[in-house]
Amino acid sequence: MPIESLNLLMLNVGYAEHNADWNWKGVSSPFTRIYFVTEGEARIKFPANIEGANAPIYTKESMTLTPGHLYMIPAHVMHDCECTGNFCHYYLHVYEGYKSESNVFDVYEFPTEVDAVEDDRFILQRLCQLYPETSLPASDPRAYDNNTKFTDYVHRFNDMELYQRMHIRGILLVLFSRFMHHATPRIWTKDERMTRVLNYIHANIYNDIDIETLADIACI
Repeated sequence: MPIESLNLLMLNVGYAEHNADWNWKGVSSPFTRIYFVTEGEARIKFPANIEGANAPIYTKESMTLTPGHLYMIPAHVMHDCECTGNFCHYYLHVYEGYKSESNVFDVYEFPTEVDAVEDDRFILQRLCQLYPETSLPASDPRAYDNNTKFTDYVHRFNDMELYQRMHIRGILLVLFSRFMHHATPRIWTKDERMTRVLNYIHANIYNDIDIETLADIACI
């Protein structure tokens, strides 16, 4: 997948402090989440016996988020969040724009946890300082993880000045490179029907899409 085809959009970035109040069930979003933990710990639980495009992540039942690491949860991966004590972290929500030739997660299997470097804290802190308006209105996913907010966040990014979007995308590529260093290419057989379906989804990401329409596109 050519790196030039990556169309990364930053939806949200911020810093959050919690104390046993980061507990959410059945979270699944159309964007990728990246966390950098500074204090305490929390746990992410994945539903059992699920298979799909991001199947490798489900080889774990759960993972513990601890300081000194970067964590990635790809889009549409169902998970639960649990926190029983102090937990402070930077969060970053990234959407791979529908104009991309293909989704990077369709091509590579990414690790969910990698070691962080000190630069990671600095660049996330800098993003928070430069773009405070992109912080979440609340930690509860129900407050921001909906079609209206998602569309607003995408438009907000696209309405930024060109130099701002270039700066942000450069930072996003740096953070993604931490995970890409340990990523492995997916081995799969290309299916033209599924390619048409994926292209339709990317082109209509703002709209409600029903399974019957996708089945018609795939001729099944």
